[in-house]
Amino acid sequence: MRVSKNILIFLIISVSFLLSAFAFAEAGLPFTGEDPSLAIAYDGLPLAQPISFDNIRDVGNAETQVSRTIPVSDFVQSLIDGSAGTIRGLYVDNKFAFPVVQQPTGNAAFVSTTEDVITDFAMPRKYGVTGLLAHNYLAGIEFFELEIGDLIQVVYGDGNIQMYRVSDIQSYQALSPNSASSNFVDLATSEKLTASQLFKRVYMGEHHLTLQTCIQQGSEDSWGRLFVIADPV
Repeated sequence: MRVSKNILIFLIISVSFLLSAFAFAEAGLPFTGEDPSLAIAYDGLPLAQPISFDNIRDVGNAETQVSRTIPVSDFVQSLIDGSAGTIRGLYVDNKFAFPVVQQPTGNAAFVSTTEDVITDFAMPRKYGVTGLLAHNYLAGIEFFELEIGDLIQVVYGDGNIQMYRVSDIQSYQALSPNSASSNFVDLATSEKLTASQLFKRVYMGEHHLTLQTCIQQGSEDSWGRLFVIADPV
């Protein structure tokens, strides 16, 4: 049976759109827990009740040393390499000062496994949002120390600084903890969201900064996801 040229073009466009949407959901929420290679289904888990983050920092790497006293001017000077527009560091006064690395081209799931290093999430830049990732057993454990109102300084390679103020902290249970396309439950409201819906919620909209790491529950490093949202000052 012959297929007309117009129908063939329509089919190609439709398949391309579906593949793009699938890739969006797959790459939208990279792992920030311990082992992203596992694919364990947890769809049968009951919806979680809100949990306290008071002791979560203790489940991280106890040996991680975080600079809390380095002056921001010294920190900025240590990062300057002339690369305007490239994020090189993240600074919160009296809490932490971490260098930032870029994701390899085409690898939206990459999260640095180097101690005390944060990763610049490339995909949100397409939507005018800055996203930064860190494993919860490395630098990401410090994200739990952030509070509403904290000032975050994003340092660029040319020495420029963009200031943000924390405006919201969101936490979610991942129903399939080790799947990038897991569904999620908002721990504050019990609302269920797909990976794509959650990506849109935290990585789209007006320009802002989103910090992402995983929440550990028991022995499950990737049980949930924490997002710290900060608006430009």
